[in-house]
Amino acid sequence: MAPGLRSVELSAADYGAQRFSQHWHTGFAVGVATRHAQGFHANGREWTVGAGDLIVLNPGQMHNGYALHPEGWSSRMAYIPENAFAVLAGAHLPGFALRFTDPVVASPALAQDFLAWHCLSESAADVHGHALTQQLFAGLAALMQPVAMDAVPESAAPASGLRERLRAQAGQGDASVASLHAGLHLSRSGSWRRVKTELGVAPKPLLKQLRLMSAKQLLAQGCPVIEAALDCGFHDQSHFSNQFAAAYGFTPAQFRRAQMS
Repeated sequence: MAPGLRSVELSAADYGAQRFSQHWHTGFAVGVATRHAQGFHANGREWTVGAGDLIVLNPGQMHNGYALHPEGWSSRMAYIPENAFAVLAGAHLPGFALRFTDPVVASPALAQDFLAWHCLSESAADVHGHALTQQLFAGLAALMQPVAMDAVPESAAPASGLRERLRAQAGQGDASVASLHAGLHLSRSGSWRRVKTELGVAPKPLLKQLRLMSAKQLLAQGCPVIEAALDCGFHDQSHFSNQFAAAYGFTPAQFRRAQMS
């Protein structure tokens, strides 16, 4: 996490031929590709992130990720909770949510600002009031549009009712498709349609991501890897590590060490 912004998670990673399946982030995901181009599917089409481009994903926005070069790609990302983003951008609009319209923005100057801010945030004691922080988030806010909260789909809402219930279920290690059907009091086909319609993803991959997210939260709090795995319903540590690495690009142990440092 950024030393001066404890709720912001920073990532600098190198990826090979890894392909990320459909997933979402609970807050904003902002970043740049620093080596080769990256591709992903979102908003019903394919996108390419090259030099000078910014990735700007809204909370709950479904997307995947894949390499466009045989040697893979590298990126620097920041995962920013919605309330923290509003504070950093100085944007408080009661009844509205700020959202990016497109997930890729061609802005070499803003991409450079982000890289400089990312490097500064990795080492500085407090970057909240830094001029670079203000410049970057003012630039990001200028790319956004206010959306009435009652028009924000549940999959993108900061406190999605269905998703939050399922996440609580996953955090208790009780995340199975069967328990999902029972909890919704619907038939198998009925619960599948409701989850797919409201959240944009089928029940099985949804529950897997929720379990991984719960485990990640435990690891960030210092929980041992084996305990986080068991608490979230993973009974094979090797399987858990492989699933975690496939979802996030690093192992549970690597993530925990980074959070504890």
